[in-house]
Amino acid sequence: MRILLLLVSYLSVSTLIPAWADAGLLQTYAITNVDATGNTYRTGGNSVDGTPAFQGANLGTANTSIYLNGGEVRTSKNNGDSTTAAHMFYRLYPQTITPGDFIQVDLPFTGNVGNEGTQRWARTDAGINIANGLGPGTYTLEVYWRIDGTFGFFFDSNGGNNYKATYTVTRSTLPVSLIEFSVKTIQKQVFATWSTASERTNAHFDLERSTDARSFERIAQLDGRGTTNIRQNYSAVDESPRLGINYYRLRQTDTDGTFSYSPIRSAIIRTNGDIVLLGQPVDELLHIDGLEEASQLDILTSQGRLLHRQKNSGSQAQVDVRNWPDGVYLLRVLDSLGVQVKRVVVQH
Repeated sequence: MRILLLLVSYLSVSTLIPAWADAGLLQTYAITNVDATGNTYRTGGNSVDGTPAFQGANLGTANTSIYLNGGEVRTSKNNGDSTTAAHMFYRLYPQTITPGDFIQVDLPFTGNVGNEGTQRWARTDAGINIANGLGPGTYTLEVYWRIDGTFGFFFDSNGGNNYKATYTVTRSTLPVSLIEFSVKTIQKQVFATWSTASERTNAHFDLERSTDARSFERIAQLDGRGTTNIRQNYSAVDESPRLGINYYRLRQTDTDGTFSYSPIRSAIIRTNGDIVLLGQPVDELLHIDGLEEASQLDILTSQGRLLHRQKNSGSQAQVDVRNWPDGVYLLRVLDSLGVQVKRVVVQH
């Protein structure tokens, strides 16, 4: 395996099949609420009802809170196919920090809309305070949507760039200024690291884990540095994460017992580990190992055209590339845990 020829991206998508063309995906929305002023809807793709766009929006200034309360997807049945589930994915980060993985928000089916077979999938009460634990500054909220069904998977992800909006946090009285918090999977363990720019009466941090991003349990506790204006670095390891998506957050507690939470981060533990491509560059057969059950494999040209699709039930698969021109292609693997993308080099 030639590592330099592989490019892996977790839960970051390339919508190379048009979201609005015979995919059963009609409209997407993100729902926010700034300082308890009420829910505001913003649309993902081209708006069909005059709703303002999410892409490039300024969501506002949060003096106390800014909630991502959920999202909505509207779908339709096409040629006998039907949607079985809908999800929105989000991540947030300071403009100066490399973003981490996306967090999934499930959107349950809420009923049909009108008499034209349109289905509505929505959640409006997620209550995710995306200002919680953040110091003053400007942040980016990045989202995309995915629907699952008898057709496989389809996305609204702005052509693979996802949708990005900004918001501002003004409060400057946080006892701890958290400047970085990330989690990373290494050999089926999750390593969490975080840093603070300053601390005031910081007693300790609890690293908490959840499988649904709602109910958390403590898995590690680290003493804080009390009061300091010098950058402090912390790390902890989850040696026994659950299979699937694991969510993590920090609970920071002051010496007087008051506490606050960090933004949530996520890490995926796959049954068979990360997918592996064997025999790069490929001449005849592309061998793929480490697949999850019920995976969908898409091969796309470098221009984004869908060239090949197959469903797979086992952990291994093969794709015949003998008639393909030399060049670089993208393998997109979709399963119940998300998306992995790898670069494929064909050379005869």
